[in-house]
Amino acid sequence: MNDITSTPSTSLDRYYVPQLDGLRFFAFLLVFMHHAPQSSQAFANHPLMRTGLSWLSNWGWMGVDLFLTLSAFLITSLLLIEWDREGHISLKDFYVRRTLRIWPLYYFALILGFVALPWFGLFQSPVGTPAHVQLVDNHLLPYLTFLGNYSAAVTGYAGSPFLAHLWTVALEEQFYILWPLLFGVAYRGGPRRVFQVLTGLLLLGVLLRLYVSGTNLRHPLSWVSLPTHMDSLIIGAGLALYRFYAPAEGRWAPGKIAAGIGLLLLASAAPKIQTQSIHITWQFLAVGGGFGLILDGVLTGTSRPLRRICTNRPVVWMGKLCYGLYIYHMFALRLSTDFTQEWLHMSVKGSAGWLVATGLSFLITLVLAYVSYRLLEVPFLKLKRRFTHIRSRPV
Repeated sequence: MNDITSTPSTSLDRYYVPQLDGLRFFAFLLVFMHHAPQSSQAFANHPLMRTGLSWLSNWGWMGVDLFLTLSAFLITSLLLIEWDREGHISLKDFYVRRTLRIWPLYYFALILGFVALPWFGLFQSPVGTPAHVQLVDNHLLPYLTFLGNYSAAVTGYAGSPFLAHLWTVALEEQFYILWPLLFGVAYRGGPRRVFQVLTGLLLLGVLLRLYVSGTNLRHPLSWVSLPTHMDSLIIGAGLALYRFYAPAEGRWAPGKIAAGIGLLLLASAAPKIQTQSIHITWQFLAVGGGFGLILDGVLTGTSRPLRRICTNRPVVWMGKLCYGLYIYHMFALRLSTDFTQEWLHMSVKGSAGWLVATGLSFLITLVLAYVSYRLLEVPFLKLKRRFTHIRSRPV
């Protein structure tokens, strides 16, 4: 059988929910298709295919919010279990674990983007050119200090296939730094106090986006900064807290329509975020709420079709590689597109060329992520276990 057990393990030493890995893969797939070559011309004679691929291309940015929802849910669940079992949380061990998980691959990508690719003149401006000097001046220090989302807001995305999308890692790292501190203080007042804090933060984000929408502050400020883009993180954390105290039964009736309502919320966030219009006030909230409901339906088993898909072995396996898949996919897309056009002499605007370029880039991404996981991530993940209080995914 392709399905694996989908019951969260909350035994004395492990908490692992394979559905989270399955959903992570689909989050990556959304982002991947968002960055893939435009397909509207490639499938001009295939309306159904064109419509589906165009939707993924236009709205695949939502995959970032699914990543954020999943991360906040898992981190908060582990904090709750640790507090419940030990009476406190170890901030030192938490930060060491996050460092060992995030930093090795992140800084490896920085070396590739700021040094290796420019040194060989591959896919970006060579070392010493004005464009490379500007890249270093605008982004090197912010990226080294996990503030790359703000340099992207001020000066635009970094011009490198290894750097342009890493603002999301910076945003998550800022959440990882702040949330355990805030959680530790608020949780002493009980779960109700944590919900009050989360509600206040959610309202703050909406008000900040309302303010931004009425100014001449340009995109992507509200998209890349933590204060204006924390809805999905808050909803993921809130869902973890709710389900910790109110675990759902398999026949929980309202949950049977949760995924459907979630999909409707995602559909309601249709206007493009680049417009920086009043729509951004509610867009991120709708997307975060939608993914929160879908996640809840998958976790509780009330959305059985989604649950089966998200516990499928190949899907879960690829979900375990998601950090690497995300890091390498922009480079793989650039490499495969250039190869298809320059070596195979196929235009990615044609259906055959688009399929070759996109399929090849996915394969390259998967291979790079697997090799990177085995050689770069696994040694640090094994070291990370020394600081783990509640073990999660097996290495």
